[in-house]
Amino acid sequence: MRFVIVDREDRIPAGPRPVAVLVRDGWDDFGFRSMFHLKIIQEGARHEIGVVKIGDLGTGRREESAVQLPDEFTMLGEDFFSVGQADTCYERLRQAGDHIRRSVLAALRDMASDEDVFEVARNEEVTRTSLWRFEKPNMVEEQFRRIARGGNWIRAFTIAYQARLRPGKGRAGCACRSRWIPTR
Repeated sequence: MRFVIVDREDRIPAGPRPVAVLVRDGWDDFGFRSMFHLKIIQEGARHEIGVVKIGDLGTGRREESAVQLPDEFTMLGEDFFSVGQADTCYERLRQAGDHIRRSVLAALRDMASDEDVFEVARNEEVTRTSLWRFEKPNMVEEQFRRIARGGNWIRAFTIAYQARLRPGKGRAGCACRSRWIPTR
């Protein structure tokens, strides 16, 4: 899949579809500018995926802290890695179809879908400060990874309560049980 980087006011370039568009966001995240808004454009369909943060190995805080990406690419180099900023990003990719989901996550070297990338990137300053600012490593390893690999989005659970009277004791005891309910 082809990826293009644009600024907010830029028009999406013409060319073959599908195309993944990464819209730069100038947000300074404690000295890092790693945020992009991801859109997937297919013939007759447009998917607003959500916020993705991209980092590169060895990036420390510096005056020019924006991650340096080529204007167009099909796959990020091995020095780069990314992570969606909410489970909804992964759910929207899943809804766009398996081929799109796999292509996008592989091309962006997504930390949730690739355990090796996760291990390489986890101790980078940009990861700890910016990429994981709102979503912590356990969320990436569990919820995000499950959805990134095509699994269910688990959002809620229920607790069932049933009071039972104990014969001859005159008081109630209780039994509680819980179960996860995957949502789609």
